[in-house]
Amino acid sequence: MTEPAECSLLDFLNGPDVEPSAEWVAAATSREPSDRAEQALIVQRRAEDTEQRLAALRARRAVASRDDEAVGVLMAAFNVGAERAFECLMWVSQQSGTPLPDVTHQFMDRAEALGSDSHDREALLGLLSKLAGRVNASTS
Repeated sequence: MTEPAECSLLDFLNGPDVEPSAEWVAAATSREPSDRAEQALIVQRRAEDTEQRLAALRARRAVASRDDEAVGVLMAAFNVGAERAFECLMWVSQQSGTPLPDVTHQFMDRAEALGSDSHDREALLGLLSKLAGRVNASTS
């Protein structure tokens, strides 16, 4: 019996009577089945971790967008800068003990429900007052 000629993987795939080199066979079969299963599990965990991170980033982007909308509504209605509008939302958050993202979501949901009155200063003051848990906007 003659010894098979050594070849590259491409040669092996292209020719029926050519066998891969001993080095290639050794490299392809060097891992134990448990090592391959462990590697597959690691790859799966990394993919799941990546998906979780992407979901968290998307959620943060949605919150940031809603925060920006709320700041913009306050800026337009009260003719204030972005910093002052954000401070107002922070104040409401502190007064109510509600996390800022929840305050901005509630504010925007209710402001959108106002429809054409969404830039009405009195309506927005009332809304902010309710969110802050206060009876009216004139008390301090």
